[in-house]
Amino acid sequence: MAREGDGVSGNDHHLDLGTFVGPSGAFAASAWIYPEASGSRGIIVGYTGGTSNAYVQFMQTGTRRIRCRIHQVRDTDYIGRTTADNDVTLNVWQHILVVWDGGTTNAAIRIYIDNTQKDANDDGAGTFTAANANGVRWFIGAQKNSAAPASEFDGRFAELATWGVALSAGERSALAGGVSPLRIRPGSLELYLPSYGAADPEPDYSGNGRNGTVNGPIQADHAPVAPPFGFGLGWQGAFTAAAGGGGSARRRVGIGAGQAMRR
Repeated sequence: MAREGDGVSGNDHHLDLGTFVGPSGAFAASAWIYPEASGSRGIIVGYTGGTSNAYVQFMQTGTRRIRCRIHQVRDTDYIGRTTADNDVTLNVWQHILVVWDGGTTNAAIRIYIDNTQKDANDDGAGTFTAANANGVRWFIGAQKNSAAPASEFDGRFAELATWGVALSAGERSALAGGVSPLRIRPGSLELYLPSYGAADPEPDYSGNGRNGTVNGPIQADHAPVAPPFGFGLGWQGAFTAAAGGGGSARRRVGIGAGQAMRR
């Protein structure tokens, strides 16, 4: 199962991961999303409103672009890239990956949708020399502004992960093909929330204890990603192959350990 937010401002549907510092040298973030509406929608965001602190904005924009910004000073000094308009498809699961290779120019950020590089536009501002090194508030499915979350995600999200490295072409391909993030560079994994929808908080399987307190998102069919070691090890309930390439809890699927569910 996945989580699903309603995207309604004020309902505050998101997972709250708490406050921590983002990686200093490089960064990658992976998510499966099933957006159900256009609009500014947070996916994985480390951003503390009312201060000068922000680390990353990994979001869907109002014109269905994917945006990734790495901040030094919130909203003043940052590098960024976006895809073109309408690169995000509504009402279908798609894999999104953003990678920052540690550089100080906009070109240091790349954005992939279903393993195809899609970044097309620079989106930086000010002078960027290094990523913000302070603790910032991290949300999945929203962004922390001053008093309350904003830019709530409208649709399903699952298999959210970050690393402190820039992933390779083979690793990008594996993630887009349905391999669990837990099997990709586990020693550099900073965060991994499959978001199966069966626990509150949603557990972080990276080992870093960045569990996601649930604020509203309901259970929904999962993305086409197999549990990291197969379906028979008690991964918070059985998966199924649902119509349209999701997972549900009605019919167990016989996929062996390490095999990805086909879309």
